[in-house]
Amino acid sequence: MYSNIVLSGGTTMMSGMASRIYNDLGNQIENRDKDLDLYRNCQIIAEGNRNIAPWIGGSMVSSMSSFSQTFITREEFGDIGENKFPNMFQKIF
Repeated sequence: MYSNIVLSGGTTMMSGMASRIYNDLGNQIENRDKDLDLYRNCQIIAEGNRNIAPWIGGSMVSSMSSFSQTFITREEFGDIGENKFPNMFQKIF
């Protein structure tokens, strides 16, 4: 679980975010010996383009041929209603 932690999104661009996450994670598991070795091998991945990474990922998913099958039409939304979103996600997943 601690092997690779990938930061993405604009708020992760704050100065020192990667080291703060690493230190906070260490503070959380310092009393659990079984996780201590995992923590020592932990890698925080903070690429320079992480402020636009969610957009890049979204554009990649939307370009997939199967993406159009996950659309929810206005009629479907009207039939199902906004209070039943969990059921609507069954269509996607």
